[in-house]
Formats: sequence, C-alpha cells, structure tokens
Amino acid sequence: MSEAYWSRLQRTVDHIERCLDEPLTLSGLARYSGFSDYHFHRVFQEASGETVMDYVRKRRLSQAAEALVRSGSKIVDIAFAAGFNSHETFCRAFQRRYGLAPREFRRQGREAPPFPALDLHRLAERSGSRLCPEPRIEQRPGFLWIGEAVRLQSFEETEKAAGRRASEALSALLQQADGQAELVVYADLQAGSSAFTRLHGIEAQGPDAPPPGLVSRAFPPGLHAVFAVEAESPPQLRRAVRGVWEDAFGRWFPSSDWEHAGGPELERYLPSPGGPVPGGHRRAEVLVPVARSRR
Repeated sequence: MSEAYWSRLQRTVDHIERCLDEPLTLSGLARYSGFSDYHFHRVFQEASGETVMDYVRKRRLSQAAEALVRSGSKIVDIAFAAGFNSHETFCRAFQRRYGLAPREFRRQGREAPPFPALDLHRLAERSGSRLCPEPRIEQRPGFLWIGEAVRLQSFEETEKAAGRRASEALSALLQQADGQAELVVYADLQAGSSAFTRLHGIEAQGPDAPPPGLVSRAFPPGLHAVFAVEAESPPQLRRAVRGVWEDAFGRWFPSSDWEHAGGPELERYLPSPGGPVPGGHRRAEVLVPVARSRR
C-alpha cells in the first residue's frame, strides 16, 4: 500500500507539471490524489517542506525565470504561460521571489536558483526504512487547555519557539502543575496555509479564568493515533519526537488505513515515574487526529 500511496502523490506532482499554465487549486489537486484536502495538504507539506500552492507558485516562477533568459517571448506572454492571470500579479510575485523585476532580470541575464520538480520516489524508498513506533488508535475526550499561545508561520519555526525561554506566568503554571502532563498543541491548522498557533501549557482542571498573561481554550473529543516515545534524556526525547512526526507522515500514514482528520495535533510530555528530570522530560506521546482513509 505504501508504494501505491507514494505513486498517487507522485502522479499528482506530475499532473502539476503538465498543468502549470492552467488554474490549479488545493481542492482540485487533493481530489486528483484521492485524499481529503487537509490530509493532502499536510502530507505534501511534510514531504516537500512547503504547502502545495507555494510549490506550484515556485515551479511557475522557476519556469518563467528560465523563459526570460532563454527565450525572446514577451514578458506578458511568459506571465500567462506560467499560469498568472495578469502581468502585474506576475511581476509582483517574480520580484518577491528573485529580488528583481522580470525586465531587469532578463536584462542582466541572471540564472535563477534551480527549483526542480519534486521527486517523491526517494520518500517512498525511505518510508519503510525507519522505526516509528506503531500507534494505538484511541478516542480521546475533550479537554480544556491553559497556557501560552504564539502564532507561527511554519513548522520550521517550532524548534525556535520550543527553545524560547518561557514567560514568568507559564513557568509558574508548569511548576504548580507537578505530576501533570505538559501539553503542546498545534492548533488552527488550515489546508493551504503553513501558519498555525502553538499552545504550550497544561490541561486545566476547571473552567476558572486563566492567570494574567495566559489564555485558555477548549478542544473537542476526537479519534487520535497515539505514538508513545521514550528517551534517556530530554534532548534525546526532543529529537525522538521530531522523528515521530517525520515517520508518521513518511511511513505510518502511507502504510495504514488512516488519514489526517484535520484537527489539532498534540504532544504530551509525561511525568517521569522517578520524579522530575532536570531539563525536561524523558517520556512523551504524539497525538495525530485521524479518520478512516477514503482510498
């Protein structure tokens, strides 16, 4: 099933290449791949490091940059051939990408940095080679979260956010929550966007108003794939958790009968049986919302 899964994604990438001069949408590409909008968005983003529509835009601009240097076509014709609906939209996008207006780029005879079409075959080969722990599928109750929220523009910013010193309010909350799991929730995930809200805190014990400087949010019940992770030290645990996220999308989803359900994703950092561990935790759970696959 894994090989067929990646083949469908690669066929979608090949379809993008054939249709760069035509209207393309996230929903249309998800339908072509046979996945839900959000599952396709999340898997493509994990595989390529960017959203599918960012990928489409960069491929269009890459082809346009090559045409500017290697052909004598009018800029407006290159813009339409690259799938842009106006000369002005193309020029703005091109300048944001390459730092020069198309006319100046052509005049200077610049070579654009290569942005080749995505090759997912290497991911298909990798998908069976790593040892992501097999998850349990579990219906989780709704919960009330309390803590600190920060808006991030991509998952690449999560490590920087995780390494940022906690505020006094959050530090006090975590110290008072002795014996409770520490929760990191990735919320407000939307198909087509790489932005999300990172919530760091604990599960609230009641509906009381949060302390000054903190916020609270309620989350509904849902079905989750729960990956258990253990490590010998907090730094090793952080690396192991990141590895679970990579393998969940690179190996487990392709070989399972499940797909991403589109809800919040969670990391639960569990108390150690022998008491607090200096510098963090040694046990965690990664929770991914799932639904039965439609394929």
